[in-house]
Amino acid sequence: MLGWSFGGLVAYSLATHLQLKGEQVALLALLDSYPPDPELPRGVPDEKEIIREFLKDLGYDSATLDEGPLQLSTVKELLRQKESIYSQLEDRHLSDIPRIYNNNVSLVGSFVPKTFNGDLLFFAAVEDSPAPAIEAWRPYVRGQITIRQIACRHPDMTQPGPIAQIGQALAVELEKRHKTQSTQ
Repeated sequence: MLGWSFGGLVAYSLATHLQLKGEQVALLALLDSYPPDPELPRGVPDEKEIIREFLKDLGYDSATLDEGPLQLSTVKELLRQKESIYSQLEDRHLSDIPRIYNNNVSLVGSFVPKTFNGDLLFFAAVEDSPAPAIEAWRPYVRGQITIRQIACRHPDMTQPGPIAQIGQALAVELEKRHKTQSTQ
């Protein structure tokens, strides 16, 4: 199982659910995904804030964007300028991003991790924060937690350079697990 950001919580949840059903999860890998901190307030941003953050993650300086509402056509043009894959989305899908984001925030707020009986391979984006708080997973993981630091920002983890590093590390881990299973 592999997941990034919110998808990491989904992968974690699926892995623990599978284990509860008696299935084996050979590898759980999370890309810069953390369990929710119950101490932190969970505010739901408005649509304008979500779109600005989305564009900021794509490399736009939010200070250069108008203070007024961003029109869908403007957002699409900004995405085209960055040659973002998101510029290929249909308008209805692009306009759904704030609603989906808010739903994800709501789901994270109610997520309580169950215990995972196995090892966790954790990829941390270290340009955002040099000392990732992966110990947040320790109360929930009964196996070893292995950390691989990736020199990128969180939103860039799936870009070609970082994802190539992640892919190489995953290949090594999968090969180890395959050899272990072959000798048993």
